[in-house]
Amino acid sequence: MLRDRTAELEAQLQRLTAKKDQLEHETQTQTPAPEQPAPEGELAGLRQKLAELTDTAAAVDRELAAREATARAKGEVLAVLQQFDGRCPLAPGLITCSLSGSQVAELAASLQSQTEAASQELTDLRTRAGQLQAQKKTAQGSIGDLEQELARRERARQELRTLAADIERTDQELGQAKQELACWTETPPGGEPDPGTMDSLQQGITRGREILRRLQLAEYGHQQSAQLQQDLQTLQHETAIAEHLVKALGPDGIRKGLLGARLAEFTNQLNDQLAATTEGRCQLAWQDDFTPQVTSHGHTLPLKLLSKSEQLRVGIAVQAAVARMAGLNFLAVDEVDMLDQDNRDLLTGALLTVLDQFHQVLLFCTVGEAPPPNPGLPGVKVFWVQDGTVREIKDGQPPGRTGADEQSE
Repeated sequence: MLRDRTAELEAQLQRLTAKKDQLEHETQTQTPAPEQPAPEGELAGLRQKLAELTDTAAAVDRELAAREATARAKGEVLAVLQQFDGRCPLAPGLITCSLSGSQVAELAASLQSQTEAASQELTDLRTRAGQLQAQKKTAQGSIGDLEQELARRERARQELRTLAADIERTDQELGQAKQELACWTETPPGGEPDPGTMDSLQQGITRGREILRRLQLAEYGHQQSAQLQQDLQTLQHETAIAEHLVKALGPDGIRKGLLGARLAEFTNQLNDQLAATTEGRCQLAWQDDFTPQVTSHGHTLPLKLLSKSEQLRVGIAVQAAVARMAGLNFLAVDEVDMLDQDNRDLLTGALLTVLDQFHQVLLFCTVGEAPPPNPGLPGVKVFWVQDGTVREIKDGQPPGRTGADEQSE
């Protein structure tokens, strides 16, 4: 094993050294001559030159724009002069021009010559601007090439440093392997080993046993790692199953799906009844956790923050919707005296509209000493309860009285 390891390290050291030598040779061949500037200095010079070209091009562009504006102005004046008819160009119907035709022609000829001279200067300036742009493009390309070359050289230097570190590490490992190999000295044939050889062999045996112990520990660790990996996969599988169950049985799972199938119809019936008892001021909606939220007068509040009378009307609407959907067709409402007269009228009117949907509707109310009159509505009866006795009120008569009693009085 040591011999094989030594041979492998020697071959690896040779490969690394050959690669390092080749890379150093390539780097040296690409190093500029002493009379040539270094790439870094050349790059700085090119960048300075590019900045100068940029400034010069900007100045030429400004001069070109100014001269073009002047040429356009002169051209407009020349066009006006060439059409001169003896009247003032500014106010032809009011002012007579003092210039004669020959003077105007002379002025137009002077402007014409100036315009022609300026045209040649403009052409030269445009040519100069194009040349500067071409020089800028060339300088930018050279800068890009030099930056790529410098980056490549930096990568080569980094690779050389890495190779040097690998060579040093491999050389150290090779020295250790050779030193350990020297301890395994073979016994000469036909003779007894000397004490030094025996000590070396004993040390080799001790090291070999230590290696075997470490191998056994490594094998045990590998087995433990494999078992732990298997346990981890099992736990991950169980966790995935548990997550599916949590999702299915959680608030957004099967329960929400089953409730959502009928909750819309239930909410519609509830809100219809609630709107009838509140003149459309209140509407109920459900949160994700099925907590009711009531919107009243443009404000959304939890049910527990509503007033007692509002809670009563919401409770009546919920009870009516549950009774209809469950098929009970029975409704009993207590503490109706909590509502003022207007809201009692709304409640009575709302229940009368759905009276045919229930077998029986009971309203309980404390009214004081004076019994209420019977309104005489079809299907509606009024009862007076006092001292455990229930008496029906008919035709607006007090409890316990009849028409015969009134006639006797």
